[in-house]
Amino acid sequence: MKTKAQLHFFEFNHRKLNNKARIYKHELHHLTGDMLDIVRKIHLNLSLCEGIIKALGSKEQTFRIKNYDNYENYFNDLLYHLENFTFRLYAYRDKLCIFINYVMNIGYSDTDDGLLNKLINNDQIKKHHIDTELKNFFVNEMSELLRTRKLMTHKIYYDHYNPYFMPDISPKDVGYYKAALAWRRRIKHEVKKINDSMEYIFEMNTQISEKLLTYLN
Repeated sequence: MKTKAQLHFFEFNHRKLNNKARIYKHELHHLTGDMLDIVRKIHLNLSLCEGIIKALGSKEQTFRIKNYDNYENYFNDLLYHLENFTFRLYAYRDKLCIFINYVMNIGYSDTDDGLLNKLINNDQIKKHHIDTELKNFFVNEMSELLRTRKLMTHKIYYDHYNPYFMPDISPKDVGYYKAALAWRRRIKHEVKKINDSMEYIFEMNTQISEKLLTYLN
């Protein structure tokens, strides 16, 4: 995973960008760095949560957990960071579209509904193959996270999810070890979606930067 010092993208000569494009370039760079920080926090909390789950799945290790209430905070923190990343991914998508719109002077409004789809179908965007990058929002883990972001605006989301990521099996049916194993797999699956999305963001930032530089030159 990259560090903030390695976030080399959107590095254009300012004289080639209009003022609004420069503003969104700055916001995208900082937003990407913030999302990277969130991913690191997710992994820290994942390690703590996995340790707790492992201990709960073994009678020989449950003595390691002294106060269950305190350990709930690690799961709450993990959920917070996962949802925080999901919200910021939504903002990243919108800001990226607006940035491209300004760099290429396409002329859409910031508030245009369906700006992403309009860009994908724009002839200039297609000519420079930027549409292939933008389509990532529809075909990978980012698409699933963006759907989750929409659900977060509805009460039903909070009525039907488990804040501890527990699987729909009972230790009484499969035993504590297998239940803990399923629990760890589920929680790691949620984190994998974040990891994969962050990698897509790095790749998109790099590819779109190169293609916009070609356009500007």
